[in-house]
Amino acid sequence: MMLDIAESPLYDIEQEFREQHPGCPIKVILGDVKNKKKMKEVFKESKPQVVFHAAAYKHVPMMEKYPEEAIHANVIGTKILADLSVLAQVEKFVFVSTDKAVNPTNVMGATKRAAEMYVQALNEYLEVNHKKIPYPIYYNQIWKCVGFKWLSNSAVQKANHEWGTHFRDPSGDYPIFYDHT
Repeated sequence: MMLDIAESPLYDIEQEFREQHPGCPIKVILGDVKNKKKMKEVFKESKPQVVFHAAAYKHVPMMEKYPEEAIHANVIGTKILADLSVLAQVEKFVFVSTDKAVNPTNVMGATKRAAEMYVQALNEYLEVNHKKIPYPIYYNQIWKCVGFKWLSNSAVQKANHEWGTHFRDPSGDYPIFYDHT
């Protein structure tokens, strides 16, 4: 299943996925992670095992102009997905973040850092209370474009080599997607 708020990139990646993986079933949903009601419906219907969360505003100058939008998308959207992942007892919650969240100097970086901190705090709280937790995995975005793309093993190895990035599920159990927005 793929969900995105941007219909054109969602359509494009659906077509590309269907072309590259003709026998693999896929469900595409147009939606906004800030819409808690819709996200509850999506989780109820799809019962995800793994959630890859990369929905965020990432344009630094634009987020300086519209900080409230960065907060809604980057912090509130992450909180909604993380909370629903806990309630749905997903196996893994993969959160795509950015290097700008390390010692942030702008609104975009600060909101991504706040989102990281929320996911970490939620994870710690659940560990202390002995509850089943989604395992948060963080990846830095490497490319800039629109939507999700599938990374082949050679692309992962090239990214790891060229940028020193560890861009894979540590268990190796899940396919790797990257956010190239």
